[in-house]
Amino acid sequence: MTKLGKDMVMRRVLAVLGNSLLETAACYPFVLLYMVFAMDLVPGWLPPLIWLLHALGTLAGIRQAGGKKALLPVAALIAAALIPLAAAGLRAGVLAALASLIAVFRGLIVGRKELWREIDLKLPLAGLGSALIVYGVSSRVDALEPYRIGLYFMSLFTLFTVLLRWNGDRVRDASNAQETDRQLLRRILARNRRMTWLTIAVITLLSLWNGLGQGLAYVKHWLAEWLRGLGGGDQPQAVEEPPAQPQQPDMGLPPASPTPHWVQVASQILFYLLAAVVALVLLALLYRLLRRWLPESLRAWLARLAQRLRLMREIRRTTLDEGAYVDEVEKIERVQKRPGRWRRKRGDALDGAGGGDPRRAYESLIRRAVKQGYGFRASLTPSENGTRLTSKGDYTGLDPKDVNRIVDRYNEVRYGSEAETNRGEGARKHR
Repeated sequence: MTKLGKDMVMRRVLAVLGNSLLETAACYPFVLLYMVFAMDLVPGWLPPLIWLLHALGTLAGIRQAGGKKALLPVAALIAAALIPLAAAGLRAGVLAALASLIAVFRGLIVGRKELWREIDLKLPLAGLGSALIVYGVSSRVDALEPYRIGLYFMSLFTLFTVLLRWNGDRVRDASNAQETDRQLLRRILARNRRMTWLTIAVITLLSLWNGLGQGLAYVKHWLAEWLRGLGGGDQPQAVEEPPAQPQQPDMGLPPASPTPHWVQVASQILFYLLAAVVALVLLALLYRLLRRWLPESLRAWLARLAQRLRLMREIRRTTLDEGAYVDEVEKIERVQKRPGRWRRKRGDALDGAGGGDPRRAYESLIRRAVKQGYGFRASLTPSENGTRLTSKGDYTGLDPKDVNRIVDRYNEVRYGSEAETNRGEGARKHR
């Protein structure tokens, strides 16, 4: 078998194992009720055995769907499903073997019908609904109380796996409908998977919110104990002595020394810093997840704020001794009503010939170049844009002299003098 064939077989086996694990996790509430009330026994080996038999049954079903003989593997799986008869009592063993046989036959059906390739939402959604009901009832039923944590994490796993697979299947179906190539499909799936993981992270944090206070309190206590150990404030462990005789006087131990004040302050500072980092991470995740649905005005304000912060950082890097000059982006405001189609073409022609408003002429020049593929950057000065337009291809359809004339007229209007123009031309050189 070639390396490519081995990779395909390995990917298929991993996909089958993942699908079997998803169906086992979705059926965990039913299996838990079955074990507690029918078997009167909750063996920890039964869910993993169901998962393994389901996966092997799926592989046997795939072999049957390919036209190959699978009588011997199926017989071996049926024999393996009867193992609980020897591992448990009569009643529990029979019921466990029955559950194992159901897992084998379900795996055979999944393999024959190739249901492992795409997710079927019926079983996972039924499992999530039953898990919600069982989790709510388990707080009042003593027999189910010890298994609440396991049920909770199996439900989270089912939910996250359903989100990942269902979203990936939808993207794959849409890409096949649009006849997207394989390389682009992989990039789309990777980006979509990252967005889904962000959603999963938010859901996890929200679901664990009830225990977040206790967790932070534990972290705070741990930090205080750790700092106390660094400061040498902890007392040496007392050696256990035999009980004193009644005739001997009671030798009282000295009271424990209080926690130093600097340890309390340092633990408070570290705790608040940790809380601030967690809050910032949560806000960043929420923004990346919901920015597509935020109002346009809020997104524009955040973009302007980020741009202003970047500009201030660049200004701080620039020293006055070097004589550097930072050009600014000028927004050209429209003062008249937008002209019609024919009048706009006529105005553009006048701008290119040197007539009309120099600002309108420069704006029309840049717009025409961008439509032809010019990579406009706001950090470049007008003179640098003119040099790039005349030296790196025909982006405007104009003579280089006309382009230079438009740029010179715009520099004269914007900077006001030849000295300012030269200063603008040398902005990037002095950086």
